[in-house]
Amino acid sequence: LGLSPKGKSGDVILKKANPIPGPPGLHGSQGLQGSLGNQGPPGQQGPEGADPLFPLASSHHSLFFIPGEKGEKGATGHLGSSGNPGSTGIPGDPGEMGPRGLMGIKGVCVCKLDLCRQITHKNNSSLLSFSLSLAPCLNLGARGPPGDTGPPGRRSRFNFGFLLVKHSQSAKVPECPLNTLKLWEGYSLLYLKGQEKVHKQDLGQAGSCVQFFSTIPFSSCNLGTCNYASHNDKSYWLSTTASSPMLSVSELDIEPLISRCVVCEVHSPAISLHSQTTSLPDCPPEWKSLWHGYSFFMHTGSGDDAGGPTLRSSGSCLQLFHTHPTLECEGSQGTCSYSESIYTFWLTVSREGFGSGPDTTTLRGEAQNVSRCNVCMKNF
Repeated sequence: LGLSPKGKSGDVILKKANPIPGPPGLHGSQGLQGSLGNQGPPGQQGPEGADPLFPLASSHHSLFFIPGEKGEKGATGHLGSSGNPGSTGIPGDPGEMGPRGLMGIKGVCVCKLDLCRQITHKNNSSLLSFSLSLAPCLNLGARGPPGDTGPPGRRSRFNFGFLLVKHSQSAKVPECPLNTLKLWEGYSLLYLKGQEKVHKQDLGQAGSCVQFFSTIPFSSCNLGTCNYASHNDKSYWLSTTASSPMLSVSELDIEPLISRCVVCEVHSPAISLHSQTTSLPDCPPEWKSLWHGYSFFMHTGSGDDAGGPTLRSSGSCLQLFHTHPTLECEGSQGTCSYSESIYTFWLTVSREGFGSGPDTTTLRGEAQNVSRCNVCMKNF
């Protein structure tokens, strides 16, 4: 806007008691810029600033961001340069002894040309010998020191095939003698009765030690059919020294009453020696004792049947004396009992030489009048 020319001076009006204001004047032109004023007082605190990680989110904005998914694996970087060699490590512990090496090839005996030369090929399969003379090799070195003790050799055992049967007269399986081989263990069978017929077992033979117990371990067969436990069949077993039950027993109650046995392979046959005295007989020279006991030679069953070992058999020397060492089992009922009709017979003490007849005596379960015996086997 341009500036208007200055107007003329107005008429002088005398001041009155109550003057009347005139109309506003025209807007004047912009004045010149004034000088810098004094510093004003501190202003009020402004609003909270934005989060540097989320510039658009602040306390007065309801704006939030969810992190994105993980990016894909980057490409394999370039192979770095080889590092410097590391320092020497600490020595490790000594290793275990390795297996024994193979036997080396036979050495070479080199002598003067006028004597002999023997060369063994590496495969040790052929020997190339040049014998220029029968003279021995010369210039041999001194004898070396004794070598280390070698490992134990294989234990060889001869299969002689002689069998020894041992009965414990208890529920514990007996042990085979030292340096003999155990073949099997079982239960001590005396004899079997079927169809009123009796088949006896010698306690010194392996057949008297059966691996499994049964009150009736057999069946009778005829014309294509077999009958099991259908007749009055019975079995008789060597018993233990456990207390005798008054009534018949069955199932697991039978086991503590049946003697256990073992069959062993030995290097020579065993024999029984009977002293017919209360003293133990000695084994022959170069024979050893396996066990000693009392001279048992016969037993009965129901009826008029009887059986027993020979006095030469090891089964005729029982380690324990028992007035009723026989247990009767009935197959049809599956029970066992000590029968009053069963008798056992023992070799007694005899007077030396010929004399008058023996005196009638009744002993109450004592072994003072029973002959002693010893089972012997030849030393190997």
